[in-house]
Amino acid sequence: MSKYPSEAAERFQIRLPDGLRDQINADAKANGRSMNAEIVARLEGSAKTLRDEIAIAALPAIIAATSAGQHHPQMREGDVVIASAIARDAYGMADAFMAARNGSAA
Repeated sequence: MSKYPSEAAERFQIRLPDGLRDQINADAKANGRSMNAEIVARLEGSAKTLRDEIAIAALPAIIAATSAGQHHPQMREGDVVIASAIARDAYGMADAFMAARNGSAA
């Protein structure tokens, strides 16, 4: 039996470009974690999905239409619910694109 649960975790060996190991080590120390925890945090933080990418790409058009009063005309600048409505619309568009990409209706 392992002394630590992490000893049973899958291991993956990689080669790092010059200087990157030192940068990760410095960042890990600054963040109060091990190098492994720093690498895991970076990987988990960078995991955007295709749905996220499509929603992000849709945001400028939705924001412009909302600002021009063409989209959500009942809302005015400063409304608390406007951000969630815009996000919901962006993800709605992303879902429609994903459905079309998969050959189904949204």
